[in-house]
Amino acid sequence: MKLKPTSAAPLTGILFSLLLISASSALAQEKAIVESLRTAQFNVKEVAGHATEIGWGKGEWTPELWNKLPEMPEMSLVRGTAKFADTKALEVLTKLPKLHTIYFNATIFDDSGFGVLAKCKELESIALDHNFIINGSGAIALKGLPKLKSLRFGGCVKMTSEAAKACAHLTQLESLQFFHMGASDVDVATLLPLVGNLKHFVVASQFNAELSGAALEHLARFKNLESLKFGEVVVTYDDGLKHLAALKNLKKLDLDKVGASEEDINKLKAALPGCEIKWTPPSAQEAERYQKSLAKLRGNS
Repeated sequence: MKLKPTSAAPLTGILFSLLLISASSALAQEKAIVESLRTAQFNVKEVAGHATEIGWGKGEWTPELWNKLPEMPEMSLVRGTAKFADTKALEVLTKLPKLHTIYFNATIFDDSGFGVLAKCKELESIALDHNFIINGSGAIALKGLPKLKSLRFGGCVKMTSEAAKACAHLTQLESLQFFHMGASDVDVATLLPLVGNLKHFVVASQFNAELSGAALEHLARFKNLESLKFGEVVVTYDDGLKHLAALKNLKKLDLDKVGASEEDINKLKAALPGCEIKWTPPSAQEAERYQKSLAKLRGNS
């Protein structure tokens, strides 16, 4: 007996129905995760029913919530404090195909973690605050992220000159921040390979006196800079500030906790008439800390 071929139409309909059920179930699961995040006081942005961004809010990541990230396939931006996030935990981020921005506080991954982040090929912006483990040498792995334009390190106090050496290879960067940590004049000089693309730069030293007016002479070679934040130093016009007059493309200059005379700041304003200059002097205690650090450096030389 010859069997008649089965019609494909009913099968197609069944498969389509199964796909709809699966998609509906996945969406419901994603909604539940979003509610969990909001209950934990995270800010969550949704587009067309999908979570796309997680902001700071008042929440703090737990391993349970963190491991649910791959169930939000449209997620492109993730922020927050993640005190448990070691190198292994970072692997979760590689399961987010549209991830382009991360900003984490208090992570505990070591320098091998940069190799994991380098697997997130859509990353455009990485910001890391208060990681007290990395020395920054692993950042060279980020050279493999052609879309990476912005990199921030804030309060990562274990970072050394190895960080500057690694970042000097990241010539795709347009923005770099070495904020509130022990940067030096030598570190700024090390970053000179970035002069071609760098438009925004932040460097502050915690008043360690290893960052001084000499750094501004190096920065004067970054001709494409549009914004610069330079802080936690004591400097004069003749010993450093005058070099900034060479930055003709500079639109914003933030001298944050910079010990200088009002006369010298006025000279700088006259030399950069098209630049918006914000100046915040340090406290007396901060200025004293700088001078003590400077005396110590000179005593050791």
